[in-house]
Amino acid sequence: MSNYSADQIIACRRVAMEQNQKLFEEANAINRSALDLLERSDFDSEMFLVYLQLKKRAKNRFREALEHAVLLNEHFPSPKLQNTHRWEPPTVRAEELVNEP
Repeated sequence: MSNYSADQIIACRRVAMEQNQKLFEEANAINRSALDLLERSDFDSEMFLVYLQLKKRAKNRFREALEHAVLLNEHFPSPKLQNTHRWEPPTVRAEELVNEP
């Protein structure tokens, strides 16, 4: 990264954060679709299987977004965090966050 200016690093971080936001929005949309199925009056066992598939897709997308956020912060740390001497890369893995009850 030392070959890049602070402005270039900030621009890269901004683009990566926008992509990360899209991943979280996608995950939320999939999750909402699954929850909407539960509200249907014709909910049956087949629909329950669709619900489970959607929940799995949402969970995988949340995991992808969390892993992306961790990488983003490792490679493009926030300038505020970067300038403090206390900044350290996160030690919590995305899998641990997603698998919490």
